[in-house]
Amino acid sequence: VRTSRAFATSTSALGIPDLFNLNNSLTGLYAGSNSHTEQRKIGNYVDLTAGINNYLYLHGVARLDQSSVFYKAGRDGSLYQFFTFGGDVSLVLSDLFPSIKSNKILNFAKLRAGWNKNTNDNVGPNSLELIYNNAPGFPYSGLLGTTVSNTAIDPNLTAEKVSAAEVGIELGFFKSRVNLEATYYNQKATNKILNVQISSATGFSGYLLNAADVTNKGFDVDLKTNVVKGKDWNVNVNFNYSRNTNVVNKLYADNG
Repeated sequence: VRTSRAFATSTSALGIPDLFNLNNSLTGLYAGSNSHTEQRKIGNYVDLTAGINNYLYLHGVARLDQSSVFYKAGRDGSLYQFFTFGGDVSLVLSDLFPSIKSNKILNFAKLRAGWNKNTNDNVGPNSLELIYNNAPGFPYSGLLGTTVSNTAIDPNLTAEKVSAAEVGIELGFFKSRVNLEATYYNQKATNKILNVQISSATGFSGYLLNAADVTNKGFDVDLKTNVVKGKDWNVNVNFNYSRNTNVVNKLYADNG
């Protein structure tokens, strides 16, 4: 459970510059606010790792998560509880074929791959509810005033879903004085949550919904070299090259 409490008091003008004290109010008018929110997350998971003869490693995980930020009485359970899973495998070729270790050039080789599916509940508590705030200029003459939030909420709002795949290779040369690591990844995020602008004729200026699908893919190459290896000191030179491409596959506006 994550609990947040906030209290604030302010005034519109100071009598003495840079003296931040409520008694230094030039107008004698004050505004105050306070908030109290709670957010609950429940996670259940199974995690399994297996190794075969120190050269093949398998790993898998499955989770069932529940988030209170998407819960509301009467909502379908699929909108606030999420089943995710993933796995990865690595194969150490230099252990599978020991002759590689004695090679004068290539002494280490490893292949790896992984895939997983996750969710993000990146909205705050009470995001499914219309929020009533103090209206501008109130309290006025002892009267209270409130105004409704300018954002309408999609009744089917749910968590973002992210699936990611990755493959890579690791190589060691010249007794691991030169190491090369290369990785290719492809990540797709669906149901991205956005607050989009809508016509004020609806009574609202924004609409919170699952509005976009995005793909993020690229590769990363790391080259690490031990140029000088002495008894008491070393000189290492490292190089890195990365390329990343982001593509917006779908937006709320695409569907009108």
